[in-house]
Amino acid sequence: MNRHTLFPLFVLFCSVAEGGAQSPTQLAVPNSPAYEEAAASLRMAPPRQYEFQKAIMTEAMQMMASDAGISFFGLPEGASGSDRHVTFSISASPFTALETLAKANGISLIFTNGIWYIRPADDTELVGRIYQINYNAQELVR
Repeated sequence: MNRHTLFPLFVLFCSVAEGGAQSPTQLAVPNSPAYEEAAASLRMAPPRQYEFQKAIMTEAMQMMASDAGISFFGLPEGASGSDRHVTFSISASPFTALETLAKANGISLIFTNGIWYIRPADDTELVGRIYQINYNAQELVR
């Protein structure tokens, strides 16, 4: 094998070895600098105890977002996972608890213009694909 063949295999091996514990359908996408800046102070809030048993996830998220004092738009009705029931116990700042619940259930928190948006995390939209077009009639036109 030549060097050009080995390098992509090495990169693939490193990425699989590093993220081996992650679900194959969920990609690790870093948060924006604006997100991290806004979240830093929210994460430092005093911890609170949250205990839910078979609670509707959207209602638990709304409670935590209100406790954190953030302006937010929740999951739209009928969105994937919006009617999911959750059971958990956590002692953390309201925002950290919200982030943890979101991450555990495939939900994204998006920060834009001072407002937090809670949306289903559909990372498959972020995966680039290249398709080779066979039999394209436009190529034959002269």
